[in-house]
Amino acid sequence: MSNQWRLHYRDISGRKRELKVVSEPSSVTLLLPTGDRATFTPLEIGRLRAALRDAAAEATAAAEAIVWHPNR
Repeated sequence: MSNQWRLHYRDISGRKRELKVVSEPSSVTLLLPTGDRATFTPLEIGRLRAALRDAAAEATAAAEAIVWHPNR
């Protein structure tokens, strides 16, 4: 039995896209709109999660630095 999730996002051109995530007993597969697949072991998914967490933290810090004004 597998579980599926769908994540909606916009690509670099602003088009609406959908990423599918499929969880199976020993792997997780990302199904891309292009038809490509990326299959990960549980260890690899842990590394992907850490990379996404770190990237989100960097993006948040960069966005906050842009709107931060030292004279306020």
